Amino acid sequence: MNRKLFGKTNENQDVYEYEISSKRAKVTLIDYGARITGFSVNGVDIAQGFDSLTAYLEDPYNVGATVG
Repeated sequence: MNRKLFGKTNENQDVYEYEISSKRAKVTLIDYGARITGFSVNGVDIAQGFDSLTAYLEDPYNVGATVG
């Protein structure tokens, strides 16, 4: 598993993106609502998210959210 800083909220809290992968699949998610930011199988994108935290903060539809 890999972790990198994805951005900061308006309250200056760090939000990290995590990548979990195997030989065939890869999923990336952020710890802001456990949102899925990407999912691919055998190199084929199954789900794609936004490129920036700002887009998630401004999103009224909770795209990619898995909890809440």
